[in-house]
Amino acid sequence: MPRRGDKDAVVRNIEILGEASKSISEELKKKYPEVEWREISRTRDKIIHFYFGVDLSIIWDIITVDIPSLREKLKRITKREGWEIYI
Repeated sequence: MPRRGDKDAVVRNIEILGEASKSISEELKKKYPEVEWREISRTRDKIIHFYFGVDLSIIWDIITVDIPSLREKLKRITKREGWEIYI
């Protein structure tokens, strides 16, 4: 079973990812509609406003399904844009 601090860190990083997605320009979002920008920010909002705890099965799905897929999409975008960012 993961330690509390580990769970908190994972949840916090998902929150940060969601918050950062809100800073992406509309132009870039339109250019890359394959990324579910709105869903990323909504996930952040759901987590941060869920006062009575976080459903860890949802977090598990995010880190095992959603994030690997998002990572690959972001790798392709950074390559196309010529950005040198470690993802």
